Amino acid sequence: MLKTFIQYNQLIGIRVKSIVTILILTFLSTISEAFGIGIFYPIFQYIESGENLSLLAADSVLWTKIVEISIFLDLNVTLILLLSVAFLFFLTRQILLYIKVLYQARLTSYLQKKVRSEIFLKYLKADLSYQETLSAGSLTNIMIGEIPRSVSAVMIPIRFLIHLIMFVIYIAVLSIISLEMTFLSLLVFMLASRIPQGWIRKSKDVGKDLVNTNTLLSSFIVSRFKSPRIIRLSGSGGAEMKSFNHLVKEQHSHNVSASILANRTDMVMEPVIILMSLFFLYISYSLLSMSIEIIGLYMIISMRLLPIVKGLIESRQQIMDALGALEIVKSRSDKMAESHEKNDGILNFNGLFAKIKLKDIFYHYPGCRSNVVNGVSFEINSGEITAIVGPSGSGKSTLIDLFPRLRVPQKGAIFIDENNINEFEINEFRSKISYVPQNPQIFEGSISDHVQYGNSNIGEYEIKEACKLAGASHFIKELSDGYNSLIGEDAIKLSGGQRQRIDLARALASNAQILILDEPTSNLDIESSTNFNAVLSSIRDQRRQTIIIVSHDLFGVSNSDKIIVLKNGIVEDIGNHDYLLDNNDWYSKAYSSSQKIKYKNG
Repeated sequence: MLKTFIQYNQLIGIRVKSIVTILILTFLSTISEAFGIGIFYPIFQYIESGENLSLLAADSVLWTKIVEISIFLDLNVTLILLLSVAFLFFLTRQILLYIKVLYQARLTSYLQKKVRSEIFLKYLKADLSYQETLSAGSLTNIMIGEIPRSVSAVMIPIRFLIHLIMFVIYIAVLSIISLEMTFLSLLVFMLASRIPQGWIRKSKDVGKDLVNTNTLLSSFIVSRFKSPRIIRLSGSGGAEMKSFNHLVKEQHSHNVSASILANRTDMVMEPVIILMSLFFLYISYSLLSMSIEIIGLYMIISMRLLPIVKGLIESRQQIMDALGALEIVKSRSDKMAESHEKNDGILNFNGLFAKIKLKDIFYHYPGCRSNVVNGVSFEINSGEITAIVGPSGSGKSTLIDLFPRLRVPQKGAIFIDENNINEFEINEFRSKISYVPQNPQIFEGSISDHVQYGNSNIGEYEIKEACKLAGASHFIKELSDGYNSLIGEDAIKLSGGQRQRIDLARALASNAQILILDEPTSNLDIESSTNFNAVLSSIRDQRRQTIIIVSHDLFGVSNSDKIIVLKNGIVEDIGNHDYLLDNNDWYSKAYSSSQKIKYKNG
């Protein structure tokens, strides 16, 4: 257990100071309780002697000390005083326990917050290739469910030490009362601890099964909650319910198994220890002829040992049960750390440049041998609209991930004027790039919240100007709460064109010098596409921003200053719209098709 604690505490990070504080509070509270219980022995003697202090002091070293202390403190030894001292010990014990419980609760909550923050930070710093392998449901389960279990598991060895301290103190007190009986007690405890060993080993397997089922269930729920339309329209509600019930049944089965294993120990241990206590009662009275006050005191302490012994035995079972949670949290944390995005650049990027140059770029995805981008070279001029077009699977989206260093090419380089982009500090570099995805990713909140995302320093004026420039101000004014209107997760209360403009406003509000748009007009009709193109031209002319558009909708990029045709990861042609219409067969046909689709849908 100690080895497990040390290994996983590197992840949780409990400070030695915190452990020592808990153990000191435990020691003091246990000592207070032991004295509180122990003082009943002289109380019984005091009552039995008829309150005769001289007789008690003559026959007992303990009472000699009690009389000396009372004389030193100028107190009269009375039954009320003795009972008050006992109460004071118990009160002290309760105060110390209260402080310990509060401290442990605060420590546990702090550690959960700390581990969640560290895992989330590692996720944010991991490279895109690793992030794409992660399931949202799995991460949600780890953050919400498994981290609390992990922190609780790492606290178990501390609880073991707590119970061990209490056990040693009580055994010491029992030894003072009767060394023979204490020896027998230890023998029984050791034999009883062997009973649940098989259940403890099984708890590890059940704990891992439960973690796996929780992960599957979380992934299932998150993915289905995000896709209600496809479930309804495909008529698969019955099948989804069947799959959900199967996972819930599995989770229920593992939960019940874990509960049975945990309660078996409790069920067996308590009768064994109670039987032991009754046996000791018989032995102490019939064979050892112990006085009734000593027998009573011994029984009280023995019964107090019951939850302590159970706690010692159950600690190993509990950590085995939680081992699955510990392993998955540590494994995920280690893999995120290994996938940490490289940031070796030291140069600052102020956003001013003449050209972006791609030189002989090759890229293939991890685990794939064939290149998605295959020896691409071209230039992008500052302050112009450059479109990258081509059929699906030509490598367009992969290419734009290379610009902000979301992906790193296996060969070749991208330059800002004469500087390799890897030479720039990555966060500073990305702050000068704004990206608008094909499907805007809008979090829960208001329009203003989304426009401010990435640049919280802007105020109401900047928000309105960005929305005006993005062509969004006219429909925002028609909403009941204007810019403070809540638009829901993924802006489900807005149309596709409205979502696109709101997200474009966010990108504009960031004041980034490079604006990247992924399929901005693919879901728009001809009128919306025309308006959107006009907006982009206005942005280019007013702000001199460099705009990079990736699209297979050629109608939507016809006003670009430069159009790059990409096919099978290779640059096939470069020119403006008129040049490509006359000189590139694929472009000419694709534009004609795009135009027909727009008019048909418009």
